Amino acid sequence: MHIHVAIDDPEKAIKVVNGLLLHLPQFLGLSASSPFWRGEATGLASTRQLVFAAFPRSGPPPRFRDYADYADVVGQLERTGCIADYTHIWWDIRPHPRLGTVEMRICDAVTRVEDAVAITAFCQSLVKHYCERYDAGEEIPTYHRILTSENKWLAARYGLEAPIMDLATGRRNRVPVSQLVRRTLRDIEPHARELGCERELEGIRDILARGSSADGQLRIFNANRDIVEVVHAIADATEAAAVPAPVT
Repeated sequence: MHIHVAIDDPEKAIKVVNGLLLHLPQFLGLSASSPFWRGEATGLASTRQLVFAAFPRSGPPPRFRDYADYADVVGQLERTGCIADYTHIWWDIRPHPRLGTVEMRICDAVTRVEDAVAITAFCQSLVKHYCERYDAGEEIPTYHRILTSENKWLAARYGLEAPIMDLATGRRNRVPVSQLVRRTLRDIEPHARELGCERELEGIRDILARGSSADGQLRIFNANRDIVEVVHAIADATEAAAVPAPVT
């Protein structure tokens, strides 16, 4: 599931992407939906992350100083024929200059359409949060790729209860992803109200209460160890989302 949010300035887009690196584990924990591979439970909340890691130019992006720094790197890859254009860079989040957006790419495809809407509202509100910090002249903190990659791995493995580094505070003890999601919600709820997606953002609390798509799939599987039941449940949820409610 890819989420695009428009940003009106390329320099701002780079700084917002840098700031969003902190939140990649939150997006992954909320959207984790691939605990199986070829019909077998893998022990991961998001097996897709490990499969996709086999591709080049994947994972968290490096921290770029500015848009020129980004353009230089992409230009070198294009000039040497390594890639046809920048869309062949498949980072977890990236600028999308042709569309004028930042593109959140780390998410799995979730089972419920309501969850997709909630995660989109979460992303839109968080982008607005960092845009306003940039416009106010504030420094947007960012962190080394080794640290963001470690936190991403933990989220892929354990989902919403992953014990990750709290990079924003530098606490010695790791904290669950779900706790950091709740902290982020407090920061972005005013932005959601301004954007008119406050109700949609409430869906994040629903995900935290019942668990991710991966959690739901594993509950079904663990009841009878039957992957077919999992497939039927996913199909039923998809069909329910596709059929409009009857008019009364």
